Amino acid sequence: DQRADLDVVEADVVLAAAAEGQPVVVDDIGAVLLRVGLDLRSDGELIVVDYKTGRAPGIQYEQGRLSGVQTYALLCERLLGRVPAEVRLLHLREPLVITAVATPQTIRGQRVRTSAVWNAIERACQSEDFRPRVGPLCNYCHFKPTCPAFAAA
Repeated sequence: DQRADLDVVEADVVLAAAAEGQPVVVDDIGAVLLRVGLDLRSDGELIVVDYKTGRAPGIQYEQGRLSGVQTYALLCERLLGRVPAEVRLLHLREPLVITAVATPQTIRGQRVRTSAVWNAIERACQSEDFRPRVGPLCNYCHFKPTCPAFAAA
């Protein structure tokens, strides 16, 4: 069991943060709400655990799924003043744990990525350019009747 050596610090965490002076993700009150576990290993190191109820990705896609939990590591650095020793995705269905180390390089990468995404959002807001991306999930979307991508249909 991957959790045997952990003590739960927080089960649900509410974080509000800024990356490079810009909000990371905000709702209408300026906070980002994250449901993520913050655990302490027996050696006192912080572990971020993101619980997933969906199907685990194939092995070739595992690393690509860690970007969200790496963002949580960035938020821990900004708000708690410490980088977690590990970040984990815990897929409850299988169960399967995908673990990565939050390094200075991954934190820096998330900071750059978050800033770039925020800048792209600001540009889109200024130009009012919100192009839809059509994909397989569109078939399940309740907004399809009003979506510009399907206006000609």
